[in-house]
Formats: sequence, structure tokens, C-alpha cells
Amino acid sequence: MLRNVINLGAEPVCAHDLQQAMSAIYNATAAGDFFGYGRALLSAQAANAVCKYSAVIIMQNGTLSLKTADGTALKLHQGDIANIPAGNIEWSAENADCVIILFHHDNPELTLAKLDLSHPMSEGGGPNPALLTSATPETARHEFYDTDELSWGTWRTTPYARRPLAYTFSEIMALRSGEVTFDNPEEGSVTFSAGDIFLVRPGAVASWNNPVNLEKFWLIRTA
Repeated sequence: MLRNVINLGAEPVCAHDLQQAMSAIYNATAAGDFFGYGRALLSAQAANAVCKYSAVIIMQNGTLSLKTADGTALKLHQGDIANIPAGNIEWSAENADCVIILFHHDNPELTLAKLDLSHPMSEGGGPNPALLTSATPETARHEFYDTDELSWGTWRTTPYARRPLAYTFSEIMALRSGEVTFDNPEEGSVTFSAGDIFLVRPGAVASWNNPVNLEKFWLIRTA
């Protein structure tokens, strides 16, 4: 496994209760990290979970129902991704295997909403041409949230490969289709495919090669 490349979907479960999961993720956040992250296997229910910080949740399996104090409600299933605001949340779950990203540093003002992952994308988001070792791919992207430091959205690309990049930012990726291999001659390689959720931390050095069309959800926090 490459250093600073973490398969979040395979991490140990941090909690079975939403409030406990949020607390566990916050307490486990490394010094200097701008967001926390963890995998939870939620079950049962609670009428008043206290979430101190806003978050994004990515569903791997099961079902999760959420409701805020203003009456906004939604139900999440496998593959769904949602914004969760800070505040009190009513929740119920059936084997909800999920990855939670907790914004303890930025704490953006979010509303409870399931992201429309089928939203049309616009051309853009291509790789650095100077790093390419293949033909220039066709790429497109859509942002759901976008500030100078923190952003997330969807992105797709045709096949391409590039030389190793030294990451200076944090990026979480949830692959919706396709596969990608990261490689570093000194550390080895790792391949992720549709359904995988992983984090690339600052300090990672890795090439990129997606041999087939790829689509992903991404979340980036710059230093």
C-alpha cells in the first residue's frame, strides 16, 4: 500500500451510533488535518443526536434515514452521498455501512440534502498536461460546494495516465464507475474500482492510470 493513501471503506468500524461515530472521528483526527474521517456501521435509532460539526456521508450499504429540527428529512441507500449540517439530527438505520467526513476545522454551513450525482457536468477538470504519459483525456465536472479551501463534486474522464504527482492537498474519492491504479516505484501500487472510497493525504506521491472510463465523487481540502 502506498503511504498516505487510505482505503476508507475497509477501515475498522468506529461506532454503531451516529453521535458516537461523530465523536470518535473528531477524537481520532490527526493534528494538522482539516477534516476527520471514519467508517461507521449504524444501527438502531435516536431522536436527538448532537452533531457539533457539519459533515458529508457516503453510503456503502444499508439504509439511513435523517431528519433535522426544521423537518427536513431524507433516506439514504447504497451509493448515496449527502450533506449533513451541524445541529441536532433524528436518525434511524438498518446496517448502514458508511464513511463520514467531519469538517471540524471549516464547519461550513450546510443544509441536509442528498447530492444529485446525476447532475449534468460541464467540460473541465483535466490533468496537468506536463505530467501526461498518454493522450489528453476528455473530462467534465460539477461542483456541489466550492470555496478556495474546500470543495466537492463529481468528475468523469476518458482513459489516461500521468507521471507521479506529489500531493499537497487532501482528496477523498468515491469511485462510481471504472478503476484507477496509483503507483510509486519505491512504495508499490494500489488499484481502486467502482464502489471503493479512499483518501489521498498530503505527502503522497503517486502516478495515475485509469484504463477505462472513470467517474468519481471527489472532496478536496487545500492546505
